[in-house]
Amino acid sequence: VEGRGASGERELRADAVMLTPQPRSQISLFERSGLDSEAARMKALPYQGAFTVLLGFERPLTDIYWINVLDGDAPFGAVIEHTNFAPMEPYGGPTVYLASYPDPHDPLWETGDEEVVEIFTAHLGRLFAGARSNAIRWFKVARTREASLVYRCGVARLLPPRRAPVPGLYYSGMFRVYPKRPINLIGADASATADTIAADLAGRPAPPESWLPEQVDP
Repeated sequence: VEGRGASGERELRADAVMLTPQPRSQISLFERSGLDSEAARMKALPYQGAFTVLLGFERPLTDIYWINVLDGDAPFGAVIEHTNFAPMEPYGGPTVYLASYPDPHDPLWETGDEEVVEIFTAHLGRLFAGARSNAIRWFKVARTREASLVYRCGVARLLPPRRAPVPGLYYSGMFRVYPKRPINLIGADASATADTIAADLAGRPAPPESWLPEQVDP
């Protein structure tokens, strides 16, 4: 049911809500709602950032899908030529994804996109001679300071269960498939959470949790 709250803000009323954003982005929501224990739970979850550069080339860079980079001077840790795995047509040509996980205080976070591309392609040219003369058709830079859960010792004890302590509130997301990360499992957990919501609303038994902290290594 959609309406307007007392302050005039848009208000959406529902029997149940599934929260899917990464947990730390929910901190302010819980604090405003007076749910200090849930806010503290989210603050305790360790997350790492992801800094990625997507490049559209004129010609293929390699014939390999995924190459891990162990060069400590390179600003990226993996070269993923996506179009060696997926069809090239939707991308208009060869497409390469450079993955990086810089320290939170790394200057890259504040560097402009064009300069970032220059830095990344300079190192790419050192690793692959063919990159030096391979024209870039387009590029995209993405920054996410809190992208994925860091699997530290004991992190399983910090993870919230599928049902939040607030009636009608449910969690789903990458942390729900700990200790794994695949996107397909994340989608499967969202589906299972939806099934749990439907079961709870109908008073039926719900599917089991996708993980249980007491069943995984601390």
